Amino acid sequence: MATKEPKIHPFNRRGVLIGYVVDCGKQTNGKQLKKFFKTLSEAQEYQRLHRQEVVPEATVLFDRKNEILRCYEKLKEADGATLEEAIDFYLRHGAIKGNPTLNDVFSELMKVKKAIGVKMSYQVSMAKKFTKFSKFIDRHTRIKDITSEQIFKYVFVENAGVSNVTKNGYLRNLSVLFRFAVEKRYLAMNPLDAIKKVKEPAGKALLLSPDDMFTLLNKCLTNEWNERLTVFVMVGFCGIRTEEASKLTWKDINLKTKVVTVSSTVAKDWAHRENPIPDNALKWLLAIEDKRRTGPIIGSNFVTLLRSAVKSAKINHTHNCIRHSFASYSLKVGKQRDDVAKWMGHDDNKVMARFYRSLPEEEVAKKWWAIVPI
Repeated sequence: MATKEPKIHPFNRRGVLIGYVVDCGKQTNGKQLKKFFKTLSEAQEYQRLHRQEVVPEATVLFDRKNEILRCYEKLKEADGATLEEAIDFYLRHGAIKGNPTLNDVFSELMKVKKAIGVKMSYQVSMAKKFTKFSKFIDRHTRIKDITSEQIFKYVFVENAGVSNVTKNGYLRNLSVLFRFAVEKRYLAMNPLDAIKKVKEPAGKALLLSPDDMFTLLNKCLTNEWNERLTVFVMVGFCGIRTEEASKLTWKDINLKTKVVTVSSTVAKDWAHRENPIPDNALKWLLAIEDKRRTGPIIGSNFVTLLRSAVKSAKINHTHNCIRHSFASYSLKVGKQRDDVAKWMGHDDNKVMARFYRSLPEEEVAKKWWAIVPI
């Protein structure tokens, strides 16, 4: 298809001829394309170059030749990449225009998480991690301007003192944010893809001794810290996470059927499960049965309350050691690994195999399951 020859019109301002305008017809967006020249000869030369029959695409290429040349120079700097390769890359990754700030992308992500019913504890946790990251990279930074190098520096230089497990946790949480940006097509690719996770040590679960567990529970019983005692029993003898146990109600603990129900709204992984209450745990719960209330077992300040009880008992306690004890002592007395993983809310045995390979002595394990009130 041939294009019409551009027409030349004199351009007057306040009755004075100041140049000539070449009318090149409508562009693909419907707007009129016009070119201004100071002299008639320049306008005629432009008209002459368009006089030959050319396809519309060729006219566009001619009119945008300076832009094309600039892009070509940039491609030569990129290890000699071709224009075709650049276009293929763009189409393959599907990036579109739009470059919101880091803060805007995070806010949009949280709105989506809230809309689909993600737990408030997850939202609070994500907000804390984002706040820490945004102190390193300003929250008003445009999302496309954040590089893999900056993220690497934040995780491995700014936080050099934390464990490899924590570093990988930072990478996982940041990847959620940047994957969302990719899904929204603000980014062509996730900058976290260029950063490898570090190898985490297999580790060994630290356990609470049966004597220390008895001391802790007896301290709670003596001081009538019934809500704290119940949480420790749920964690140490039923395998429930501390955060999950803190959300249980007294109705969830059925002493007649010897089952504690962890509903999907309470479970960390949203999976409903029912955990058995062993005989020794039942005796601790029966010891406070007449003092049970209605509603939640413990208040929202459970972390402070539990920490206070541990400190008061003066025991050799480390983070999460009570739940680790449940797993290790269960396996040692012959409980099936699949069952223990299910009671703990694990999807598979990977965590079990990683932390619970070196088990305690059988006599110590038996002593754990024989802990009862005096």
